Amino acid sequence: MTMNNKICFFGGSFDPIHKGHLKIAEAVHNQMDFDKVVFCPVVCSPHKNNTMFSFRERLDIINAAIKDFGFNEWAETSDVELNNTNGYTSDIIDIIRKKFNISDKIFWIVGADQFSNLKSWNNYSYLIRNLHFCVYGGNGQVITIPDDVSATIIDGEDYGISSSMIREQIMSDELEDELRLPCYDFFIKGLDMNNFVKNMLENGITISTAESWTAGNIA
Repeated sequence: MTMNNKICFFGGSFDPIHKGHLKIAEAVHNQMDFDKVVFCPVVCSPHKNNTMFSFRERLDIINAAIKDFGFNEWAETSDVELNNTNGYTSDIIDIIRKKFNISDKIFWIVGADQFSNLKSWNNYSYLIRNLHFCVYGGNGQVITIPDDVSATIIDGEDYGISSSMIREQIMSDELEDELRLPCYDFFIKGLDMNNFVKNMLENGITISTAESWTAGNIA
């Protein structure tokens, strides 16, 4: 397979981006010698009801994190998902092809857990015709690549970090220093936490932290 423009794309909610995301991007960049890794946050995920940070805030946080980690030379963001209200990867393939002038398969980063559920993704057959998956598996995780799927396994660590973990700690005002990125503080100050928690509860998300916040802060 040719390395078309040597660009790889990393989609996800990134709500917010964390050290694990950045280290995964670095591992893919180093092991496959890409010129660019492009973070593409979704407006809304088909698997999640709402986000803590807005689409534009998440773009800004990612850009700030890229700068903080010194990844500017090879990492950047794109708003290709801006009008993709469904959040399906299959809906932005043609947009990426046109914007980045890619004719071959598009390199796309996924975690091993996501990859194991690939057949449940919207428009599966279209995806596997158009994407080459860079599958990140932490700590030697066993990954099976189906015969009809184009993929490369990326070795790395399991960082044990999730965006949901960080959101819960932000809500309880107990964000651990080892999870905190320098750019978080500015955006946390601007959060409309009441509105976020109301949206969570309206969508049936019953995280204990959200319920506690509601009891103490929302009339």
